[in-house]
Amino acid sequence: MNRITHITRREFSCALAATALLPQAALAQTGTAQPIITRAIPGTGERLPVVGLGTASVFNSDDASTRHAAAQVVQTLVDAGGRLIDTASSYGDAESVLGKVIAAGALQSKVFVATKLESPDAAELKRSLARLHAAKVDLLQLHNVRDPQQSLAQFRAWKAQGLCRYIGITSTYHGDFAAV
Repeated sequence: MNRITHITRREFSCALAATALLPQAALAQTGTAQPIITRAIPGTGERLPVVGLGTASVFNSDDASTRHAAAQVVQTLVDAGGRLIDTASSYGDAESVLGKVIAAGALQSKVFVATKLESPDAAELKRSLARLHAAKVDLLQLHNVRDPQQSLAQFRAWKAQGLCRYIGITSTYHGDFAAV
């Protein structure tokens, strides 16, 4: 079941303002800009920032106001050295908003996009890629895994076809961790 959470313009603006202040706060604390903390992906050694940008609830409405605010947030992330952005097919219009922002800003090579599917459904993947304006994603995850027997075979096949660079699984609920 998809649950849509609404956020007010004021709440989004506050979140945007807080994001914009992060690089200045780090500078004020140390007197010099510090490098972004990264960790290596075990299989490849590719380094990613340990903190990324989530799109649930805040990018879920594809309108001019949300796209404008999202463009500012994503550009602030990139300007500060960040690049990891997480979304999902079930986050309302978040994939569409993110795809438009990345395309308009020519940011494809500057961001690492992780998205999630609720099931290994080819139509859902095709829709996600279209909404993201992408031929592939960096990380494709099976979302909210509850069944320990759930297979990643289709995700491995999509990776072999070049539709994603990495695959993974996620869960939102503590009760599902055993299955993960």
